[in-house]
Order: sequence, then C-alpha cells, then structure tokens
Amino acid sequence: MSLGSLFLLLLQQNYLLAFVLLSCCFFFIFTSTTSIWKQSIPTPFTKKPFEFIIGFRTNWLLLLLLYVLIIIAFTVSNINLALFSMFCICVCCFFFYQDPEPVLIHWNQIRKPTAFMRHKIGRGVVQLSALLSPSLVLLAICCTTELYKGIIVWQIGITLIPFIISLKYAVFPRKINATEATVIALCLVFYPLIVAVVPYYYFKAINNLKSTI
Repeated sequence: MSLGSLFLLLLQQNYLLAFVLLSCCFFFIFTSTTSIWKQSIPTPFTKKPFEFIIGFRTNWLLLLLLYVLIIIAFTVSNINLALFSMFCICVCCFFFYQDPEPVLIHWNQIRKPTAFMRHKIGRGVVQLSALLSPSLVLLAICCTTELYKGIIVWQIGITLIPFIISLKYAVFPRKINATEATVIALCLVFYPLIVAVVPYYYFKAINNLKSTI
C-alpha cells in the first residue's frame, strides 16, 4: 500500500521522508500495537458505533506516530508533510470498517436500515473530524494561508467514510473480498470515482440490511 507514495517520494528526491516511510512500514509489519499495549486505553469516542474504538485501540501507535510527524512538519515548516500525515490518518480510519460485526448486534438495535446507515455515517464523519481537528487547529494558528489545503484533506477523508460504510453493509455479513478490494483500489487511485459508486453501494446496503435484520 505504501509503494506508490514511496515511489513518488523517490522521484522527488525526498530521500529522508522516503526512508522514514519505509522504516515505518517495516516497523508496523513486524510489530502489533496490541502486543505493545495489552490494557484498554481511553478513546475520544462514545461506545457506539464501535469501529473507531477498536481501530483506535489497535492502531494507537500508528496514529501517535502520524501526530508526531504533523508536529515535526509544523516545526520545520513542511506543510506538505503535515497534509500527507493527515491523509494517512484518513486512510487508517478507512480500514477501521473492514471487519463485519456479528449479525446479533443488528438484531438488538431498533433502527431501520436507512436510519441505521445515516447514524453510522454521521458518527463516522464526526469521529474522523475529531481525529483531524488538532491538525486543522494547528494549521489555522501556524499557517492560516494553508488552512484551505487542510480542509480539502478533511473533505476527502469524510468522503471515504460513507464509501467504506456503504461497501461494508452492501456485502454484510461477509467480509470485503477481492472484488470489493479492487473497487477500493480503483477509487483510491481515481478519487472522483467514489462520488459515482457511493449511491450504488448505499442503496445496495439498505436493501441488504432489510433482508438481514
């Protein structure tokens, strides 16, 4: 997943950042954050929906590293590094939704499929915004003229949330397979494609939930 970014960094002769990215990749391949921290840690999220709680506690070390990179970026006046780290936070949150929950959870909730989808998407947008808000505040304070770039990254991130949630429940209760993974890859490469596929998977998810719960 990082090969594309690594290749672009090498083309731009940004060897230091390429080395940092490559080092992070090797570190997180061989290190599980759950093995580093066994105890339950507090999160800035409420109990429902649960994806951000599990994702935050599983990937807290990666998120911490990204926040450190953002602070370093502002220290050395490298706004592009800060924006890149913000986008990485968005992608990290995107994968919080890859594993389906037990069907029993849906049997116990009282919302209709449409209300359920709106609730999940709304909460996901709020939770992602909470993770990005410190970076946006720093941009507003330290580099007001570049704030619009941070807002663009935030808008890209909150577009990912309805996409992955709709895709998740369009195939629920099974996991996302290779076919859906190909769609995800295409959308990440050609981002405007997300706008076209979100309505399709959204209505497919609602119909699927009607027959599931």
